[in-house]
Amino acid sequence: MATAKIQRNGRIDRLEDALTNLLLTQTGLAARQAKTDRRFAECERLAADRFQRIESSLLDLSRVLHEQGRVLQDHGQLLAALPDAVREKMGFRQS
Repeated sequence: MATAKIQRNGRIDRLEDALTNLLLTQTGLAARQAKTDRRFAECERLAADRFQRIESSLLDLSRVLHEQGRVLQDHGQLLAALPDAVREKMGFRQS
């Protein structure tokens, strides 16, 4: 390397400048990558929270629909029995 510095063609200076530029660029890249990783992790956390709320809401809705189905079934049975109950109340009996 000592003999290379004796040469006055500027290659060593350009090489040192290139290495310095490379190190600065890598440092900047690493900083941007770290920032991107933090933002990505935050987005993943927000998405996981949102999906958890959605799944919870869907479970609640499923329970409500199940209960409404049961109520509708009970109403259907009451409505099916209604004509006979009205006839009996009015005094008409089937023979």
